[in-house]
Amino acid sequence: MWAVEYLAWELEHLSPEEQDQVFPLMKPLLDGDIPIDHFYDAFFSVVRQGHPEVPVLAISPILRANAEATPNRLGATLADLREAFETLVGARIAAGDSTLYLVAGLPLVAADRFPDGIHPDDEGHAALAPHFGKARA
Repeated sequence: MWAVEYLAWELEHLSPEEQDQVFPLMKPLLDGDIPIDHFYDAFFSVVRQGHPEVPVLAISPILRANAEATPNRLGATLADLREAFETLVGARIAAGDSTLYLVAGLPLVAADRFPDGIHPDDEGHAALAPHFGKARA
């Protein structure tokens, strides 16, 4: 799930040469021809086609202070991506996907647990751990 949720943000960390290779492949998404919620829905549809009964824990993005209200290259903020993700996953659960579980990521790690502004420190990771088991309990 991490790769799907942070796709737009992580693409910006690629070297210019890597971006030149990856962005053309992502053109429909980058141009807005494919709304992000459709991208998420397509991803979950593919997963469910191959693994209809496998439990999936979907965790929306945790805090990233400098990205919450700052548009990325696609024009979406992290708050926008989180809302789209949680809405889509919630709709799939409501529609009957009984082995899909949603954990809202924003409240999981305190703002002071990100020493580099992006990645949680050891205490931040420790704060995440209990939520994974609780989602299935």
